[in-house]
Amino acid sequence: MDTMTVDEIASAVESELVRLGFSELTVREYRWCFRDVGSYSAEGMYTPEVGAAFASYRSEAWSPQTAREKVNRRRRVARIFDTYLATGKVDLSKSKGKNPPPTDRKS
Repeated sequence: MDTMTVDEIASAVESELVRLGFSELTVREYRWCFRDVGSYSAEGMYTPEVGAAFASYRSEAWSPQTAREKVNRRRRVARIFDTYLATGKVDLSKSKGKNPPPTDRKS
């Protein structure tokens, strides 16, 4: 498994979001998540354990609707980061066959 920083993975994912034409609002929401992932990592390094801690966080202050949305987004970001770390591919699919296939990491 490669070692990568949160910033390296976030940059690759953001580039793919932009390339695929996601709205600026969506890209901004992902940026907020990427920043939050960084707060869970030691020295800015990403590991699957960092992703798991990030994905499992829940706040008592969140309404049920907000909590559902945030938890789903956090899980999605952790899955995207884990996949990129393991394969070097940005996989933005929500479920099999719905979105474009993963794209290779740019060299």
